[in-house]
Amino acid sequence: MLVPCKLLVGPQIWMGKTNNISLSGAHFAPGEGELSAALRHATGVFELLLPTSVFRTDCRIVWTSRAGIGLEFIGHHETDAYAILVDFLETQLSQVR
Repeated sequence: MLVPCKLLVGPQIWMGKTNNISLSGAHFAPGEGELSAALRHATGVFELLLPTSVFRTDCRIVWTSRAGIGLEFIGHHETDAYAILVDFLETQLSQVR
């Protein structure tokens, strides 16, 4: 399932989608705009736009490719956002079973 999301790095904002998300990170595929390999190791903010809430966390870009970028979530375990992410992932898992 593709889920809409947003990535903010400095003054740049990309809207996109993901179908690969875990407790520790996500693959982000931008809808428009180019992603530079120079973004590797940059930090930013990732938002997963869910129907009833938004999962928002700091992130680090760990890899880049033509298909998108790999994100590592930073510090979200200590926030209320973690519960939102766990709830979303458990819901997705129950749909697979």
